[in-house]
Amino acid sequence: MQLHLEHHRPEKNRLRFYALEVGQDLFGAWVVTRRWGRIGQSERRVAESFVSEGAAIKLARDILRQKEIRGYVLLPEQLDLPL
Repeated sequence: MQLHLEHHRPEKNRLRFYALEVGQDLFGAWVVTRRWGRIGQSERRVAESFVSEGAAIKLARDILRQKEIRGYVLLPEQLDLPL
């Protein structure tokens, strides 16, 4: 699962992104990788390992909910909307 969110507020010079990826590593552990930063700049990255897929997906959903509250939106190609 990969999600890419963006937050645009040009009047405040705020152009940011937040990306989430949930997958397995080579040893079978579930990993949630988070990347964030200003669009066009270097990014920050954090990865967290989990024993179960459910725990990893729960964290990803919680983060997604928090980011949506703060004004981040999924990019249109991830919303499955007809163009």
